[in-house]
Amino acid sequence: MQPLRIVEKFLKARRTDSQTPVLRDLWLDIDALGVHCLRAGSRGEPLLLLHGGGLDAAGLSFRKTIPVLAEQHRVFAPDWPGFGLSDPMPLTWRVEECVDFVGKILDALGLRRASLVGLSMGGAFALGFTLRAPERVDRLVLVDSAGLGDGIPGGLLSYFTMRLPLFDELRWALFVGSRTLARKILCAPLVKRKQVLSEEMLDEIIALAKRDRAGAAFRQLQRSEYQWRGLRTNYLDQLSEVKVPTLLVHGVEDRLIPASWAERAHDLMKNSKIELIRGCGHLPPVEQPELFNRIIRNFLLTSPLIARRCTKTRAPSAFSAAQRGRAQSPDQAAPKARNQRSLGVRRISPPSGYQSLA
Repeated sequence: MQPLRIVEKFLKARRTDSQTPVLRDLWLDIDALGVHCLRAGSRGEPLLLLHGGGLDAAGLSFRKTIPVLAEQHRVFAPDWPGFGLSDPMPLTWRVEECVDFVGKILDALGLRRASLVGLSMGGAFALGFTLRAPERVDRLVLVDSAGLGDGIPGGLLSYFTMRLPLFDELRWALFVGSRTLARKILCAPLVKRKQVLSEEMLDEIIALAKRDRAGAAFRQLQRSEYQWRGLRTNYLDQLSEVKVPTLLVHGVEDRLIPASWAERAHDLMKNSKIELIRGCGHLPPVEQPELFNRIIRNFLLTSPLIARRCTKTRAPSAFSAAQRGRAQSPDQAAPKARNQRSLGVRRISPPSGYQSLA
């Protein structure tokens, strides 16, 4: 495996104290795209953090998670093309290209395999890559993940507004023009309590929103995904094929992706466990960072790896159960999967009086 060229640039060497791992900025050159990637930690197994959609970036949702996990892991957190500081996303990309890009990021970093943590949109990409190339994934963590069902976030209203000319672009313009409106647009669908979004974090989000073509990549993916009958990418009928140790973390109050999707996925994935966080919406790393970090760290340290055989990387698969010759639907298969499993569901409440410091 030949790593692609890595251009390492220390834009900022961030250290809060002598015990906190240094956070470095890498620049990866992948398929002629400049990809910004945060790196922290110098020992332990590699860990790839994949952020979500909207105006997210590696340094936003995972800002409180990277230093904690870097104490025992080599952590890499890239900005997807079209997000954060990375180059724009190619206009032809859909979910399949993003799934492919996970492997190219690993190649660029010189990693044969790693554990993956994916949030929302990043969860769908991580899951798709795990199904395609399981030999390159040690452990999988899906956080309020997309790809576990076909319901459109926001329902048919989102489907129609996404296709109205310039409607979404106008919404983003209003977002940049008013801090009050920006906070309302962000908090309403994403978090349970608006207080968790600090002024500093809001400043960073607005700065990203002012960048050229901000939001274009996410709109591009949404328009390819939002179909009349539901989301185009749905891995539900393939979940039983996931063999790597998997953790599903989900906010019980998530308004975009219901926690029931994670519970159903847990039933279908034999080697999985699930943590449901009460009083939490779509962004557990932002809303409950201390609890979230403890859950992720414990899973990564205690889940044994499966025995590996030499297998070939699978071709992209968007086949339904019927196309693969299966008679059972996922709903029919769920009871059997549930009976085969011993890992339970935990519903966690944050400590009394707990407040996020995001």
